[in-house]
Amino acid sequence: LQDPTFQIQERFSSADSDSCAQASVSTGIAFKDTNKPTIQMSTPKTGQTALNTIVAGGILCPIDFYVDGVASTLGSILSSNILVDKDGPRVLLAHTDTLLKVEVTVEHSDTFGCHFLVQLAIPETFRPGETILGLLGTPNGDAEDDWRAPNGDIIAAPMSEEERIFGTAYEYCVDNWCISNSAASLFSYGGSETFENIYKCDTP
Repeated sequence: LQDPTFQIQERFSSADSDSCAQASVSTGIAFKDTNKPTIQMSTPKTGQTALNTIVAGGILCPIDFYVDGVASTLGSILSSNILVDKDGPRVLLAHTDTLLKVEVTVEHSDTFGCHFLVQLAIPETFRPGETILGLLGTPNGDAEDDWRAPNGDIIAAPMSEEERIFGTAYEYCVDNWCISNSAASLFSYGGSETFENIYKCDTP
């Protein structure tokens, strides 16, 4: 985004199972915008406790919820323009003035443990005249320019579907969008968690 006061970051973790060691799943989402608190929802590493729990697949999943770096309960009243709506394993986080929506569904499996399905909805009227880009592409209806460098330069995407989802895609994500500097991260950490022991950008 030309104005980096709006950012969304997602945290991915490797699968808990050796049978699927190369797979990763979403375990956290954090976002901020002008004059609004930084909101984070994440599931801590195995063995860590959290203020919140959500039942997913019959399993009680620990859930961290941070508001400007302060651990909070999911029922916290944030501000007049922030909506937090929990319905079973689904949590809707929204800015009521801009209509930006982040929907997080907590899931659990034996292979992946507790993890998230994250859906982001950016309205067409959001930040008019500005360029929004990132790992999710550019919301302009043109799939051909979705691979971008952080400076906005278009990167030629592979022609084959296999390269778009395996090694080449992984290298694109790591080289361009993996956050390697703790100061650039929106995430907060509890217990024994730190940026350094979660950072995996240099893992093959």
